[in-house]
Amino acid sequence: MSGNKAISMVCLIFCVGLAQVGMAADPSLVGWWTFDDGSGATAKDSSGNGNDGTLVGGPTWGTEDGHGGILVLDGVDDRMVVTGNYVLPLYSMAVWFRIDAPGQQVLFGAYGANGELYGASLEIQSDGRLRYVHRFPFGSSGGTNLYTDTTYDDGQWYHVAIVKTLDAMILYINGEEVATAADNTQFDQTALMVTISALRDDNPIRLVTGAMDDLQLYDRALSAQEIQGAMMGLSRDQASSPTPADSVDDVLRDVTLTWNPGESSVKRHLYFGTSFDDVNTATVPTSADQDVNSFDLGHLEFGQTYFWRVDEVNGAPDNTVFKGDTWSFEVEPYSIPIPGDTVAVTASSSSNEFSQPDKTINGSGLEADGSHAITPETMWFTASVDLDPWIQYEFDEVKKLDVMTVWNSNGAAESAIGWGVKDVEIATSVDG
Repeated sequence: MSGNKAISMVCLIFCVGLAQVGMAADPSLVGWWTFDDGSGATAKDSSGNGNDGTLVGGPTWGTEDGHGGILVLDGVDDRMVVTGNYVLPLYSMAVWFRIDAPGQQVLFGAYGANGELYGASLEIQSDGRLRYVHRFPFGSSGGTNLYTDTTYDDGQWYHVAIVKTLDAMILYINGEEVATAADNTQFDQTALMVTISALRDDNPIRLVTGAMDDLQLYDRALSAQEIQGAMMGLSRDQASSPTPADSVDDVLRDVTLTWNPGESSVKRHLYFGTSFDDVNTATVPTSADQDVNSFDLGHLEFGQTYFWRVDEVNGAPDNTVFKGDTWSFEVEPYSIPIPGDTVAVTASSSSNEFSQPDKTINGSGLEADGSHAITPETMWFTASVDLDPWIQYEFDEVKKLDVMTVWNSNGAAESAIGWGVKDVEIATSVDG
């Protein structure tokens, strides 16, 4: 380094990373959200109708004994919205729920134009009781209300179902009828939006603090026996619960694909590639007639996104093929940034209280496009009298370094004064 000039620098360092009751497929099943997705901002519809739910506000995926995957809601802004056109003259909805805090909270709603007027709603009241509303025509008031006598906001899991028949509303808890009311109205208009954990998407109040699992929506009235079957869980013919989970990143490059097979399948076809369209429409399997629910891919390319699909196949005599969803994952990059907060940095000097050495690793002034600010407080400056300047980075563990990117001094006066570094010696040690 030269003479008695102050120097400035910013750097970024990367390292190389070290039992269910089955129900036959039902054409009246409008949507089936199992909440087994495990990641992402979409709750996949397992009915085959493509009515995927959009997660808003950041609900989290969780697991719980007896339920598998669940959707956890924080009561602040978490909700799910499904837009579409749902003709529901008669209907049934069933879901597992857990309420962890008191207050008015909407478990389910079906709404009309603009999501402003609703026809069906199920919510926890402030006193902990359940309220089922059927409203025709769609509106913001009126209709028939059905209440439970028991409260359900105690942090326990319950299964609830609402059914609209030709002449009645029925509410079930844990497979048993607990309330009924006469109502002979039927919707003759289309529901354009289904929500959970919100009164409306454009008016997100009455949000759920708790969790939900296995929501089923039908466009007919289920019988009492069918409600008990819905509570026990639907039979799944498609492959499900992929590992890696759908849409995750940073997957190990030697990952083995696994999934839950269809309950009636005896073999399966696997499709794999780097194009969603190619995999989604493929007819020639990567691996055909597998009798196991796993596949070893060998070593994949760093940073590459891959797509895969599993079609489950029944045995004789029908040999029905159940086309699976197309899942994706991204392989880990070759190297990853070392977080600045895991690095201890010291230096020979600093010019002032603002231009400290930690500015080289905390992202100060660094833009998304890789450019850097030119203001002194976003960089490290040595004292002007520092004749032997140095900076040292101490990692929390031994790292295999791949890249160290340095932004030299780029202040407004740089071209005239020359505060940047040159003739730099870089030394490393694994033992201090």
